[in-house]
Amino acid sequence: MTRQMFTNAVAATFMAFAATGCWSNDTIDSSEVDENALYGHYSATFDAGTAQLRLFAQLTVGGWSGTTVRLGASESITGNGRPLDLHDGDSELLNLIGTYYERVVPVSQPDAQADFVWTRSDGTTYENKSAFPSAVSISAPASGSQSRSADLIVSFTATGSGTGESVTVALQSQGTAAQGQTTYVSHVATGSTIALFTASELSGMPSGPATLTVTHSKSVSAPIGHPQEGGTLDMAYKSAPVQLNLQ
Repeated sequence: MTRQMFTNAVAATFMAFAATGCWSNDTIDSSEVDENALYGHYSATFDAGTAQLRLFAQLTVGGWSGTTVRLGASESITGNGRPLDLHDGDSELLNLIGTYYERVVPVSQPDAQADFVWTRSDGTTYENKSAFPSAVSISAPASGSQSRSADLIVSFTATGSGTGESVTVALQSQGTAAQGQTTYVSHVATGSTIALFTASELSGMPSGPATLTVTHSKSVSAPIGHPQEGGTLDMAYKSAPVQLNLQ
């Protein structure tokens, strides 16, 4: 299991994880720990709908769920050659996941690979990288109306059949103010280019606007510089959305 990489999605999941003690949001300085004993979580996610690449890194002591680490002045982490900005958990008004490093970059397409470099206090650099998952787009349906009493068949362009890869098709419906209801339904469709949302699933969603997306994800190990605890490099390519009107 890995940490949530997106600050705008953390709030939805934090309370469930916090209740079970799955991770710490505490912070410790890197000078107080053994750098060889840190777990590294790196992630790069491209969103075709917003044309943004989100680069994220977090180091922890005590495994992936341990105390987060704040780097010293001579240390840094870059993602695809770009320095990542510090988000200090001790300074955040709402500290959900501790200290992490992040940058959001406007790009038309992601680089061919995700590449993270950690520079330690002695100047030694450690690089973890992997080929980015291939682009994915929705072939059908087009934007428009969709009956909640009929099946919805979604066609897309990536199978996610490589090692560590997966494809997730998601439909999120935002009900009207009177309905006060948001529903999220998703299917893992790895190895296929078609996903089916049944009429039974759609009938349980509120009528009104809904957003359909497909995400091609990839996860690999990131052991360089983490000889004791290891690490993870997560990548994702999220399609441009298709807007539906559920009726």
